[in-house]
Amino acid sequence: KQLERRVSDGRVRDCHGDLRLSAVCFRNPGDICVYDCIEFNARFRYSDVAADIAFLAMDFDRQGRPDLGRRFVRQYVVASGDTGLLDIVGFYQCYRAFVRGKVESFQTAEPEIPAEQRGRAAERARHAFSLADQYTTQPCRLRLIVMAGLSGTGKSALAARLATGLGATVIASDVVRKALSGHAPTDRLSSDVGGGIYTAAQTERAYAAMLDEAERLLDAGTSVILDATFTRKRQRAAAHALA
Repeated sequence: KQLERRVSDGRVRDCHGDLRLSAVCFRNPGDICVYDCIEFNARFRYSDVAADIAFLAMDFDRQGRPDLGRRFVRQYVVASGDTGLLDIVGFYQCYRAFVRGKVESFQTAEPEIPAEQRGRAAERARHAFSLADQYTTQPCRLRLIVMAGLSGTGKSALAARLATGLGATVIASDVVRKALSGHAPTDRLSSDVGGGIYTAAQTERAYAAMLDEAERLLDAGTSVILDATFTRKRQRAAAHALA
């Protein structure tokens, strides 16, 4: 059902197909070039965007930087609004790691490749297969963390650091408010206190939407950090009830 929903939501597109770290180049600060996509077979390239995102995240894991992989996935979800990706990214990471192990294994059986190179390929294959196994067996200790306090006190900065360490997803009230009003997360909006997207009604909608999304992510096995002021006792009580 999840994969069918991804198709109906338009998440299957003409992608890269082989999105590894070696295919990403920083030419200048802020100028990122992604190259070397699969050109010889369009069927290998057309896929769920989650498969490409998972490939790069898996490669971060393979290179010993899972923190960057988690951050990459989170930032993509925030920028794209594709929260459904979090439900299946682990599946695609496992798939990509297994395929990587299979590709590396091919080299171990090629007699024209020097023995030393075949040995290194075998080690890379073992590492990739081990990574695939980890994606299927890693323990799932779920957390729901609520960041509460006045605006401008550093909640979002702390939430981002916690998310990196815990592999959690941050649901920020400002991002949710903007989404409910048809704005992108990066849009800068100016509103008086209690006006615009900060009316009492909009606040109620935002908190309800945050809790709904948190429940969905927790059910999918993803830890969640709620980033909002939570100044009302009933708001905190609702989050506590979800936990």
